Amino acid sequence: MNTKMELRMLLMAIGIFCVLAAALAVIDPALYQLFKDLGCRYAFPLNYDATLILLLPLYLWYRRTARTKPLREFPGQALWPALGLSLLLFALPMAVRLLHNLYFESLDEKIPLTFLVLLTMVLAEGYAPSSFGFSSQKLPRHLALGLFLYVTFGFVTTLGFTAIATGVNPFKGYDVLYFLLYLPSQLFAVALAEEALFRGYIQTKMSSVVGPTKAIFFQALLFGLWHIVGWIVPLNLGSMTFHFASGFLFAVVQGAYFRYTRNLAGPVLLHALTNAVSGGATISLLSIVGGSRMPYMIAGGVVAIAVTVLLAVLARRVSTLFGVLASSSGGG
Repeated sequence: MNTKMELRMLLMAIGIFCVLAAALAVIDPALYQLFKDLGCRYAFPLNYDATLILLLPLYLWYRRTARTKPLREFPGQALWPALGLSLLLFALPMAVRLLHNLYFESLDEKIPLTFLVLLTMVLAEGYAPSSFGFSSQKLPRHLALGLFLYVTFGFVTTLGFTAIATGVNPFKGYDVLYFLLYLPSQLFAVALAEEALFRGYIQTKMSSVVGPTKAIFFQALLFGLWHIVGWIVPLNLGSMTFHFASGFLFAVVQGAYFRYTRNLAGPVLLHALTNAVSGGATISLLSIVGGSRMPYMIAGGVVAIAVTVLLAVLARRVSTLFGVLASSSGGG
């Protein structure tokens, strides 16, 4: 594919992303209000789940394209093309994320983001999505690894940390139905989109030009910045710092395991469970930043950092233990 064609296809992907982002700004609040008017107490997860239907044309398009268009494997690039495109695909949804949060009090860029990343891979660049971690090979083993990481990391740094910081058992009165209704959107929209962008695309691209370790920290830095949006207006430096740090630590673990498995299934499951299980809890991390229990939060933060470092250091061994170590994972 020539450069002019690649640029045209990239602009098409960006255009589709912008149109979908604008449409969701109208559709999502309308769905939420509809469920509220019907007296549904689970209006929020249901309206988010309903928007998943927008992923259907993307899936049908890819199924058709995959049979007719040969996709080349990822060949590696020079620094500036890889860095420039990675930053572009971060900046576009970040701008939409900020606008949605400021004007609509929602973060609805996730489904358009899935379109943007996949269409860029396949249409604009002609790469096989499997090169970026989209693969069903050894799927049960990858899901088992994701579940293990949730128990040892996601649970400790969300619900376990909440209990330490507040002195409240977040499982008391746990809303199981909310969790079940929240899980589909977290799995197929939020987790899939964010893992595809930060681990699948950005980490893969940057690994080829700066090495795997620097690529992990680069995408983790962007992922931390991704999570400060909700506290820019009104400005809340405490919450911004907390969510940047927690996002950074989470991305380091996700990046370490993606480096050695080259598969997004485990990270997607860990990501979805971390969000969805927390959704059904009786108290949220968002309500405890600062206050009289700050020493407990600091203690919980130290534990979270220690668990992050331990799991990241052991990523190769754990991946080998679960039988999902990729032959091309490399070292360094």
